Amino acid sequence: MGESGYQVSGNAAENYERVASAFMMPWAQHLVEQARLTGDEHVLDVACGTGFVARAAVAIVGADRVVGVDVNPMMLAVAEAVTGIEVRERPADDTGFDDGSVDVVLCQQGLQYFSSPAAAAGEVRRCLREGGRALFSVWAPFAENPFIAGQIDALEEHLTADAVAGFRATNVDALGGEAGVERLLQDAGLVDVELTKHQLRIDLPPMEQFFPELISATPWASAYADLSDSERQAVIARMDHSVTQRSDRKGTTATMTAVVAEGRAD
Repeated sequence: MGESGYQVSGNAAENYERVASAFMMPWAQHLVEQARLTGDEHVLDVACGTGFVARAAVAIVGADRVVGVDVNPMMLAVAEAVTGIEVRERPADDTGFDDGSVDVVLCQQGLQYFSSPAAAAGEVRRCLREGGRALFSVWAPFAENPFIAGQIDALEEHLTADAVAGFRATNVDALGGEAGVERLLQDAGLVDVELTKHQLRIDLPPMEQFFPELISATPWASAYADLSDSERQAVIARMDHSVTQRSDRKGTTATMTAVVAEGRAD
C-alpha cells in the first residue's frame, strides 16, 4: 500500500488479502513477467501490501531473495505469513537498504499514493546495483478502468464526497500522466525509461457478492456499512454497470488497464 492516507485498519488487511487478490494477483503476476526475473536476483517489493507481487517473485527467485517494505504493519503481517519473505516497516523513500544492494525493485500501484513520488523514485535508484532495473505499475486514467471508476462514482453518490475524493487522484494522471511518470524516473537517475500500457480482463464473482466484500477492505468500509439497504443496493446496481456480465451467469468480468514504467540504473 501507499503512504498518502489510503491506509486500512482493523481486520481490513486480512479482507484485502482475501478479496482483492481476485484482481490484484493477476496484475502482480503480469508485473513480475514484465520484470523478466532470473533465479539469482535479489528483489525489493516497495509498498508490498499483503505481498501479491512478492509471492509472484518468490515463485521464481525464492523467498530468501525477496524483501517487502510497507508502512502498514497489518499488511506486512499478512505478507510475511503468506509469502515467508522478510518484511520491513519502512516508507518508500527510506527503505533502509544499502546503496546498490538490489537487482530489481518492483512497485505495484504504490507510486501514485506516495507523499513524495520523486523521493521514492530516488530511493529506488539508490538501492539498485549498476544495471539493475525498477518497474512501477500505475492505473491508467479511470476512463480506461470502468471497474475502478464505478466504485468511485457509486460511493461518491451515496457517501460524503470527501470520503472518496482522494481516490480520484490515484492513477497516472496524479503523476502528470505518462509523460510525468517518464520525467519522474529520469529525474531520479534511471535510464532507458520505457512506459507500456497493458489491459487485463479479470473474472470476478457477481457484484452483489463481491463488492460488499471488497468494500470491507477499504478505509470507507464502516461508512458503507452505515448505508441503508436501498442505498447499498443502488451502489451494487451502479457496480453492475461497470463490469461485463458473464454469459454463464456465474460472475462478471472487469476490464482493467495499467501503465508499467521501467527504468535501469547505469
